[in-house]
Amino acid sequence: MTSRFRLGFMLRIPTVAADCPNGPREVFRDALALAVSAEALGFDSLWVTQHHFGAVDSSLPSPFVFLAAVASRTTKIRLGTTVVTAPLEHPIRLAEDAATLDVLSEGRVEVGLGTTSSALELAAFGVSADMQRESLHATARAVADAFNGRGWAGLPAAVIHPQTCGLATRMWLATATKAHATFAGDHGFGLITNFRPSSLSEENRGYIDAHAEASRQAGVAPRLALSRGVFPTTDRATARRILMPHAARFIERGQAAGWLPPSFGIDDYFSREDFHYGHPDDVAASLSTDQSLSHATDLLTGMLSARLSPRELMPAMEHIAARVAPALGWRPRAT
Repeated sequence: MTSRFRLGFMLRIPTVAADCPNGPREVFRDALALAVSAEALGFDSLWVTQHHFGAVDSSLPSPFVFLAAVASRTTKIRLGTTVVTAPLEHPIRLAEDAATLDVLSEGRVEVGLGTTSSALELAAFGVSADMQRESLHATARAVADAFNGRGWAGLPAAVIHPQTCGLATRMWLATATKAHATFAGDHGFGLITNFRPSSLSEENRGYIDAHAEASRQAGVAPRLALSRGVFPTTDRATARRILMPHAARFIERGQAAGWLPPSFGIDDYFSREDFHYGHPDDVAASLSTDQSLSHATDLLTGMLSARLSPRELMPAMEHIAARVAPALGWRPRAT
């Protein structure tokens, strides 16, 4: 029996205090151990997100470097970025790093590109917020050209090395706007999203359908990766107790940075539409009501809004792979 979708796990790399000299080593050691465990549990893919300067309490400025370390410890699990902040990157360097990782991992790379909501990141890299859409599209086109062996800026000899096969067909755009989604489909890129259509403005509500139609017009099968907050444990009360301090920290940071309104409270955190927690059977039932799941080629699970320890994450990962995802039609890959 084939699987309805590929199962991914989104790994968060926490920011540590600057005065904690051994902190980064411990954080990366733990993250690598979780990545190896994800493969052992049967997850199809592992995804990380690029952040600079500890943005949103997470820090991974060099995702391809980290994923190269994962590649050296694994053999099957696919290695993805849920996003690289493309407007802050030079297309040649981005393409070279991704291609090098793809060779080292024997073709396991999935390249997700997106933008940033961090004013600090934009200011530090000298990028205007108003130009992010244009920059994302230009960078995505240039990276795809590089993966396809085309010369840079009209220079036939300026072809990136190493060359790798098919990486342009494993590119994604992370977005919930119809304009970005249509662009992604037009160019054969997959779509990564953590929004439900019902939570969007009327202008953007049809973005999943727009991407699917544009993909078909481009002659490729639509690829949709749904990013969902998933934390199965013994029951909802236990999940709330574990997540409560993380919720408070998330809200404090979001309100201080301006991306959460002052009225946003603890109950709002736990009632978020893309957040599923509690007993594994309840989590599976909750996810089954997500209408977007029927269109998904990939389900990306994890808790990016919580700085959970490996001791807290491992049982959740085990529940996802053993009980939640199978109840939704996922089947582990053949060994």
